[in-house]
Amino acid sequence: MVIADDHAIVRQGTRQLLEASGWITVVAECHDAPEVLPAVRHLKPDMVLLDINLPTQNGFEVLKQLRERPDTATMPVVFFTAHVERPYVQQARQLGANGYLTKTITAEKLYDYLQQVWQAPFASSIAQPVFSDDILSKLTQWEDNTPQSGLTAREHEILTLVASGLTNKQMAEQLYVSVKTVDNHVAKLMKKLGVNNRSQLTAKAYENGWV
Repeated sequence: MVIADDHAIVRQGTRQLLEASGWITVVAECHDAPEVLPAVRHLKPDMVLLDINLPTQNGFEVLKQLRERPDTATMPVVFFTAHVERPYVQQARQLGANGYLTKTITAEKLYDYLQQVWQAPFASSIAQPVFSDDILSKLTQWEDNTPQSGLTAREHEILTLVASGLTNKQMAEQLYVSVKTVDNHVAKLMKKLGVNNRSQLTAKAYENGWV
């Protein structure tokens, strides 16, 4: 396995946990995005455990690059992150991540989820992503809330990112669109929900259980 995380203490701690399982060997630790692709191509690991927040490029961009190359296109990739917001989960699914796990899970759960990811390609030619329990709970909540909210999928993404405290520039980078496009989305969302600023927008989102 290759681990990619920008925090050394997280990488080292995760490596110790994984190797304590007795069936996982970590062949490389990567600090930032440019290190991941060469490590994967050279070492050919069975799986990549990838953080979203990486220097230079985020984890989504890394996954996209892996999926675009014939030699790494089917490499099992699992996000291991602190992000539980809807847009992050949606982006991971859209890009073909094999799993989305949060860093609040126990070591035993981590082993179990990774085993599920590892076994999935052998069990089915169309394997579903593996989500940690807290994400599965949120997926159900999001699906239940979407029809009642009256918001489009993109509006939900924007609303969740605003509520998470991201700037318009950061949202643009996350969604692969221009800052102007995000500006327009935020302005339209404020008008649609009858609020005047981002604080009110965030409050509205939490009041209605949309994030």
